[in-house]
This record gives sequence, structure tokens and C-alpha cells, in this order.
Amino acid sequence: MTALQRLAALLVALVVAFAPVAAPAQDLSGDWVFNVEGRNIMVLRLAADDAGGLEGTLARPERFSMTLSGGALGVVGATPQVVERRVETVAMASDGVHIAVFDPAAPEADTRREYRLQAVGEDRAELRVPGAEDAPSIPLIRPRPALAVAPDLDPTRTYVDRPDVASDEELAEMFEADQVGRTGGAAIDWSVLAAEDRARRERVRELMAEGRVNSADDYWRAAFIFQHGDRPEDYLLAHALAVTSAGMGKGEATWIAAATLDRYLQAIGQSQVYGTQYQMAPGQPVSQGDYDRDLIPDSVRLASGVPTLDQQAEHGKQFEEPAAE
Repeated sequence: MTALQRLAALLVALVVAFAPVAAPAQDLSGDWVFNVEGRNIMVLRLAADDAGGLEGTLARPERFSMTLSGGALGVVGATPQVVERRVETVAMASDGVHIAVFDPAAPEADTRREYRLQAVGEDRAELRVPGAEDAPSIPLIRPRPALAVAPDLDPTRTYVDRPDVASDEELAEMFEADQVGRTGGAAIDWSVLAAEDRARRERVRELMAEGRVNSADDYWRAAFIFQHGDRPEDYLLAHALAVTSAGMGKGEATWIAAATLDRYLQAIGQSQVYGTQYQMAPGQPVSQGDYDRDLIPDSVRLASGVPTLDQQAEHGKQFEEPAAE
């Protein structure tokens, strides 16, 4: 290599060595948490290091898995044991900070993970796996005020980070019509109501196909509409919708989940198990039909919003007379 070539190479090296490093648009130092259902799953604490990057710690449950639940990011199998990992900057870029998270006792072990930490709004950021852009990101917020991993995580539960979802107005109107149509007592024209019920079910199917059934209230309302179907498949779909609503946090959906299961079981010739269904045949005493009272305990009935066996028996005394002809 000639002297001129050596000088040129030295100049290139100096330019590379002193080239400015792109910095994130927002200061990402400080404290961040991944919070689901009011519980901190991850606590990320960062401060500037001597090289202008970030360093710190990440506390999290010793074991947990990420999942998608109804299109939302969920956490399942989270143990109450907490571990703390070291965090160091791998690279700075205009789209965020590339960090490595690892066990300080074994920095090169299989537990090492790399992420891109990126600001997405005021006091909001996200962790992404570089090169896996289709994978869901982990949303982070600045804590206000608690900064500790939740101490009461239950490994048998799935915790879901579900954003607020607006309910569908048309479905809400159909639900109201479904309920109002059943308040006329003896004056109800059941042939007319059955036709209206079928039209509502078909429209709800269209709304689901269009992606408009999304909120816990949407699924709860749709469950009632399909509970008023005329085929076992309607009742089974109603049960699935009710379970989805309950899983999204609507506590009162547990009753319709129980009722839809009972109605489905009876529709396929099996015994109901909660005791929510009553049969009213003209000239016959009102009854609960085939009913397996021993399969589930009263504690499950109560947790589902269903009366206990004794309460059902007391309630049934008002039906001792035969149903009207």
C-alpha cells in the first residue's frame, strides 16, 4: 500500500470513528412498565451511560408467556417469582434504541434477548424484536406511581392488555329490540317474533364477518341474540360469544354463558347442568327437564350468577301450577 493509500484509509477510519450517531427523537431514559389489567408485568429502568446510550435493569416474572387473546396481547403462566436482568445499549438509531437484555451472571447465555425500544407517544413506548415486525410489540408506559412487578400474579390466569374498544351502535339497537320484543307477555305474537329473531341473527353474522363485533358488550349482546335461536348451533355460538365477553372482563356475561350451555345441552338431548332452563308445556307443570344437579357444585353456580340448588327449588314453587293452555 502506498503512502497516499494509507493516508486515504486513515482519513476514512477517522470519519467513521467520529461520525455522529443518530439519536432517538425522544429521551427514553427513566422508568417504564408493561401493565396489564392494573398489574405490572415488566418494570424497565433506564439511565444514560458514559457512551451516550442507555443502561439499566428489567424486572419481570421468572416465567411467563406472551399470547394473543381476541386480537389483544396477553400474558399467561406468569409466576410470582421475579427476576432482574441487565439492560445495555447495542446501538442507537433514529427509530429508537437497540438494547440487549441478559442475565448479568451469564451475559452470553440463551437467555439473552435483543429488542428495539421506541417512543410511540408522550409517556408511551414499545419493545419490538428486530427483524420480526409482524410480531406484536410490548407496550410500555411511564408508571404513575407504583414501580414494582405485581406480587399477586396467578400462573393459571391469562392477563390481557386489551385497548378500549367502542361498541357497535347497530348491535346495541338490535339487542334492545330483542329484549323489548319479549316484554309483552301473553300478547306476544311468537311467529312474528321468531321471524324478527332470525333477521337479527343473520344481521349479527354479517356484522361479525365485517369485523364490527369487538367489545365485551358486543359479544354479550350477540350472545343473547343467538340464545334466542332455534337450532343447537345457535345456542353453541351464543355460548362461545358469552365466554368471549366474560374473558374480556364483562362479569355479568357469566350468567348468559351458563344459560347458553344449558340450552345447548338440552337441545342435543343432554341434561342441563346449571339449572337455568325451564320447560313450559301447556297443561303440564313447569319443570327444568333433564337436569344433572350433581355435575357442578353450587360454588360454580354462584360464581356464574346462577342461583344455588336450594334457591332454584324455592324459586320453582311459583311454577307448581300447570302452564296455561
